[in-house]
Amino acid sequence: MCLIELVHKFLITSDLQFGFKKKLGCSHAINTMQSVINYYTARGSTVNVCALDIVKAFDKVNHYCLYTI
Repeated sequence: MCLIELVHKFLITSDLQFGFKKKLGCSHAINTMQSVINYYTARGSTVNVCALDIVKAFDKVNHYCLYTI
């Protein structure tokens, strides 16, 4: 908590990040993706989507290396 008080003003995230934020989640990300797809398909473009489920990735990563930047 002491560190958060010192660095909170530097912890700025993108409005397009939905994970790990209060009152935002998967449904917001899906809605944004649907809006983008609808925008481009309504204008006659083709949209390709690739999804990657990395839910277990954090369990397999070397946490020591992750936090020593």
